[in-house]
Amino acid sequence: MGTISKERIASARKAANDANRLGDLIYGVAQGFFVVLSFAVIIGMFAIFAVNKTDDGYSKTTNWNIVLPGWGVLIAAWMLYSFGLAMIALVGAIARAKAESLEIQIVQAQP
Repeated sequence: MGTISKERIASARKAANDANRLGDLIYGVAQGFFVVLSFAVIIGMFAIFAVNKTDDGYSKTTNWNIVLPGWGVLIAAWMLYSFGLAMIALVGAIARAKAESLEIQIVQAQP
């Protein structure tokens, strides 16, 4: 096995650190979007319910024929978007794992 120059080790270490930071950034952004989206869905469900509640002067009624499909559409959109965010977070996790693997290889390659 040949020797590896110090410049190549430094370059590989920088690449590993950059990939690790990028993976952390991607994962953190996806996590933040998921939290915001989850709260937005809860607020949206209350909004759909409130908009479809009527007060005829004697009693309050809710048009469940509109509320339930509205909730279904909102939850389906949340599930699809969450799946997309999970795939993005997976890319970040893979980048972090590869960076850790590269760091291990760098340590093993040093004399």
